[in-house]
Amino acid sequence: MSGLCLCCEQWFEDKTEQLDLMEHDLQDLHTSIDLLVANRKGMCVFSSCVVCNDLLKLTIMMRIVVIIMIITVVIINLCNRETN
Repeated sequence: MSGLCLCCEQWFEDKTEQLDLMEHDLQDLHTSIDLLVANRKGMCVFSSCVVCNDLLKLTIMMRIVVIIMIITVVIINLCNRETN
C-alpha cells in the first residue's frame, strides 16, 4: 500500500490477517454444520427403520454431539477474535 504510513500499513495487514482467520473459522463452522445436518438426517432415517439397532443410533448421536462441540469451539474462537 503505497502512500500510507507504516502504522497504517501494519494496521491494514493486521486487519487482513484477522479477516482471513475469521473466514477460515466460518468455513470450518459451515462444514461442521453441514456434517451436523447430514448426521441428523441419517438419524431420522435410522430412527424410522425398525431393523436398526440401538448401537447404530447411539453412534450417530455421539457424532452429532462431537460436531456440536466443534461448532461451539469455532464460535468461541470467533467471538474471542472479535473482542481482540
